[in-house]
Amino acid sequence: MVRRINRVLVAVHSLETGAAAFGRGLGLGRGRRVAVPDVGAVSEALPLGDAWVQLLEPSADGPVARFLHQHGQGIYGIGLEVNSLADARLRVEQCGRQAHPLRLGDEELVCLKREQLPGLTVWLTESGSGPEPVDTNSPYLGVWQATNLVEDRDSAATAYEGLFGRPVREESFRQDEYGYLGRTLYYGQGFAADSIEIAQVHRPQTAMGRFWQRHGPSAYMITLDTDDIAATRRGLEARDVRFSGEAGAGYAGRVLYVHPAALAGCFTGVIAAVPA
Repeated sequence: MVRRINRVLVAVHSLETGAAAFGRGLGLGRGRRVAVPDVGAVSEALPLGDAWVQLLEPSADGPVARFLHQHGQGIYGIGLEVNSLADARLRVEQCGRQAHPLRLGDEELVCLKREQLPGLTVWLTESGSGPEPVDTNSPYLGVWQATNLVEDRDSAATAYEGLFGRPVREESFRQDEYGYLGRTLYYGQGFAADSIEIAQVHRPQTAMGRFWQRHGPSAYMITLDTDDIAATRRGLEARDVRFSGEAGAGYAGRVLYVHPAALAGCFTGVIAAVPA
């Protein structure tokens, strides 16, 4: 049912400052603005490879304004592209969740609120139903992975599979350096398949653990993929963006982390699209 991650939703206090942050931080160009009254916001969609960074600035009381009040700027949710919006809506309702209609310009979407999932808002769109991003500025291919912090990884995975169907493959693991138990759901074949990483914190003294203590179930980070990690690093250095590199075995030189302060509270990883 799920084809790919086609957008990351970022709640910001101001579209202008948010777009400027992503322009400087990732080299993204500006995008089109539309009102999204269903969530009490105005949006600007910045093209990012084959996906969008959907900035959301509150224009009225609503879920975006409440998110900013409770959590500050950061990842509000993700968008998933599905084969059939009607089938997706039916599956959501069969799971006992409410499929909320949402308009994004001329597009018809379905919204799953963060209260219905473990802290992650999801917008569903049908393949071919809206404009495709045209990103000629950045070296990124798109959004490769979203990381969702949860109370229990297995029950969260069961909820995702019920709502979106069984992934093409999945893997469970223990990550002691960053202090979490992980379960990754892959919606496609091969290394480059988009995925949702479900993370259950077991070491509260880590950065992820501290984030969990402040925010509870939530979106922790997104990871982008690129076919030129060296150019990505050079671009970050040239724009004087705060970032670090992964030193772990098999990932050294292949993974970068952009500090959330550089991207309106959006913690962002970048990974080389071809495995070592």
